[in-house]
Amino acid sequence: MKRGWIVASICVLGVLILGMTFRLGVLASSLLGTPQPQSPQASMPTGFTYQGQLKLDGKSVDGACTMAFRLFDADTGGIQIGGAITRTVTITEGLFTETLDFGGEEGVFNGDARWLDIRVQCEGEPDFVELGRQAITAVPYAFYAQKTQGYANLVTVAKSGGDYTSIQAAVDSIDTAAADQPYLIWVAPGVYSETVVLKPYVHLQGAGQGATIITSTVSGDSPVTVATVVLTHHVSVRDLTVVNTGILTNNVALLANNGTTATLISDVTAETLGGGVDADYNSTIYVTGDGTGVTLLNVTALAANGKSNRGLLCSGGGTAYVQGGTFVGRGGNATYGIQVSSENTILEVENVTALGENSSNLNYGLYAGYAATATLKGGTFTARGGSVAYGIYNGGFVGAALYVENVSALAENGSSTNAGLDTGATTTVHGGTFTGRGGSYAYGVSNSGGAARLKASDIVAVAEDGSVRSAGFYSESTAQTWIEHARIVGSSNALRLQSSTLHLAVSQLDGGVYNSGSALTCFQVYDSYYNAHACNP
Repeated sequence: MKRGWIVASICVLGVLILGMTFRLGVLASSLLGTPQPQSPQASMPTGFTYQGQLKLDGKSVDGACTMAFRLFDADTGGIQIGGAITRTVTITEGLFTETLDFGGEEGVFNGDARWLDIRVQCEGEPDFVELGRQAITAVPYAFYAQKTQGYANLVTVAKSGGDYTSIQAAVDSIDTAAADQPYLIWVAPGVYSETVVLKPYVHLQGAGQGATIITSTVSGDSPVTVATVVLTHHVSVRDLTVVNTGILTNNVALLANNGTTATLISDVTAETLGGGVDADYNSTIYVTGDGTGVTLLNVTALAANGKSNRGLLCSGGGTAYVQGGTFVGRGGNATYGIQVSSENTILEVENVTALGENSSNLNYGLYAGYAATATLKGGTFTARGGSVAYGIYNGGFVGAALYVENVSALAENGSSTNAGLDTGATTTVHGGTFTGRGGSYAYGVSNSGGAARLKASDIVAVAEDGSVRSAGFYSESTAQTWIEHARIVGSSNALRLQSSTLHLAVSQLDGGVYNSGSALTCFQVYDSYYNAHACNP
């Protein structure tokens, strides 16, 4: 009769019992990564604890068993890393805790994946029982990060076994952080219901998005000064989730203000989800204030359930540099995947996904206005639903400037107007596809208003399924436009012009031209069959 060995334990990413059956009917899992308690001034540790519960035939084991641990670079086969650890483990009511240290030399925990091989031999067993290998998760790599990034000190926060159980308590304990003495606060898996205000040169790292969660219900008025996590200068926040479920005027997950600079948010999930009659503005990540500068790398941000929902808001003279990631506003009266507004505010984004959807009124993939400057390179910008949807919007304000390169912009399902790109200010576009679909009025690109100045090259503009009008390019009200090397498609009109100016060169039109009082100059314009197009009707 086979004997049923079970090791049940809490993994670094939560409670985990893996259903893997080995010889002798073994079912195994492991707890990896609660670091040994360290004072802020302690030298960097290289060990971690393994805690678990050992059962045999459904009953907790009591007594002493021999356990053997080896480290590998693969879940099967692979190369053993470091030496083996074999020791007698005291087990009480099935529970045990062991410190494992495979050494700190180069190559043990260097950022590559590692697996722990576990065997056990208890009284009455003729030989070791193989429990298999378990992936080592984030905690030992906090030590690796400290070594490679030059942190002077490591402070741990955990529900148990760390230096502190509260993140803010860990921050408050540090009073010697400086440019040449940075601290890393590493936060073990768990939900931490608190607000966190960081200090300069104190960096925050979790065990992974969805593993380490910081959540609060804090709300504020204007100007916004409170959030679940308030950033400051020369800090980083990595590998965790930040949530705000406040229900009052302004609800923010991550806030950078008052000259916060040299600040990084990387591999973070952030959400503002509070709703109700008083939840006016959900701004998941808010960058604001003169001298504020923040970099975002591979961030996922969602704002939902408020009256106005913004994945990323950059305003008040702040600067945000964004690479990768997804930014979503959803529901309410207005949504913005990304919003940048106010004078001297700068936004630079590259290869992001921005989505505004399902508000009852206005939806923007990206909204730029009030004399802000925005640069978009690559990525997708989508608006969907409501009354009006704009994939990319550059408001009609003198001083607003937008540069767009090789993006994909889509607006669809707005009941009134859908425009892939709508601009009423200075806009320069090189490459990209702009599509408006559905509603009453669909426009691939729209350039309108007295301050509107659009220069575009190598673009595709498509409008389709508008019940009243579908125009690939639409312009009115003294706007000025220069377009070259473009393909413009509209099921009603390729071009629809009213009291504006358009210079069009070396381009293809698929659809007719409607011109009411506009100055239109065409050079080498063709139809979809490469025949000369009657550009001036």
